[in-house]
Amino acid sequence: MERNESLVKAGVAGALVRFAAPVMLANILQVIYFLTDLLILGNFATTADVSGATIGSQIMLFVTLGLNGLIIGLTVTLGQLSGSKNEKGLSAAIGTAIPLFSVIPIVITILLFIFNRQIISLMRTPPEAVEAASSFLRISTFGLIFAVGFNVVGGMFRGLGNSKLPLLFMAISSSLNIVLALIFVRNLNMGAGGAAAATVIAQAVSFLCALLYIKRKGLGFSLSRANIRIDKPVLAQIVRVGAPISLQEILVTFSFLLITAAINSMGVDASAAVGVVERLIMTFMMPPIAMSSAVAAMSSHNIGAGEPRRAEKCMWTGMLISLAFAIPAAVFSWFGGSILVSIFNNEPNVVHNATLYLRTYAFDAIGVAVVFLFNAFFSSLNRSVFAMVHSLFTTFVIRVPIALLLARTPGITLFSIGLAAPLASLGSMIICFVYFIYLKRKGTLVHMSTAT
Repeated sequence: MERNESLVKAGVAGALVRFAAPVMLANILQVIYFLTDLLILGNFATTADVSGATIGSQIMLFVTLGLNGLIIGLTVTLGQLSGSKNEKGLSAAIGTAIPLFSVIPIVITILLFIFNRQIISLMRTPPEAVEAASSFLRISTFGLIFAVGFNVVGGMFRGLGNSKLPLLFMAISSSLNIVLALIFVRNLNMGAGGAAAATVIAQAVSFLCALLYIKRKGLGFSLSRANIRIDKPVLAQIVRVGAPISLQEILVTFSFLLITAAINSMGVDASAAVGVVERLIMTFMMPPIAMSSAVAAMSSHNIGAGEPRRAEKCMWTGMLISLAFAIPAAVFSWFGGSILVSIFNNEPNVVHNATLYLRTYAFDAIGVAVVFLFNAFFSSLNRSVFAMVHSLFTTFVIRVPIALLLARTPGITLFSIGLAAPLASLGSMIICFVYFIYLKRKGTLVHMSTAT
């Protein structure tokens, strides 16, 4: 097994960009999933379908982001083991991941199917969108095992230093999704359910392609059936890094569900507007998300190789690159938000509400460009608990109270509610800077190792 030497020896900026570029392209393709669904539903279905797909996809996002925390734990663990050239540990980590990420999605699928209607009701879904949301969620539920498997394979390859293969598999999935969504929604008039079916089939095909690749090419180190079992020390490492991130993602996403539920009570137009803006915001956040994945992998490799100063440099470089994307996106959204919104929906009320929401919410991309990179670096140091604590604190002390209070204020618009997210990110930025300075003064970063 050979380590990706560019992650520990090549120039930091060049190595980060080379590693992050395929990750960002893969993430952009993933956003195209959502944008394609939104574009097709907005042009060939009803506003109720757009609202239903928005609500259903947010529920599925809640689930997948929660599981992605554990996937990040796997990525960091593999990165550290790869950096130290521990082939036996790599085999144990992959062997542990297989049963872990097979059982959990099955259990969640059963629960989502049983409580479908209750969940839709808790989201305060507008009456016109209940059937669409229920259909979208029910179909998406059966594809959860493929979505998780797809993300696990991507995280696994990134942890081993290969960010190009996940891009290939995402390209297959995204292309197929576009074709199927057009057939199901435009030609067969399946509405939100058709969009969900297209995504499930596309993810299943891409996941199977990834498995066939692994079967033919291997992983670069020995992996036998005897390795496919839960290795307790490896599981403990994955959980130590991933569980705090999972809990953070679950609770933070839950906070967004609370805010969405409050906005849903403002009517189907406001609900559909939120769906448009969430997709656009997700697009703006692709560069920092890609960079955070690159920094987590690259920093983990350098920590494993005994190069903590280089790991820190990875974080600062990734942060600057992310801000170079985030700042122009936020500024353009303030002055030209209606142009972006009208691409995906031409209903006047939806466009008006979405434009107001986007103008303020878009500035969260700047905060995320800083906070996500800090969190990725802290996770590579096995300090993901801190990332969880500060995110939850700012979410439930700043974002949720402000948004819920404003949503209940008579005559309030989505412009004001959109301020909640960037204000919370600002709080997290301040806390992260203070904690980083604390670690520097304490000398923790200089003596950091995989044993920490």
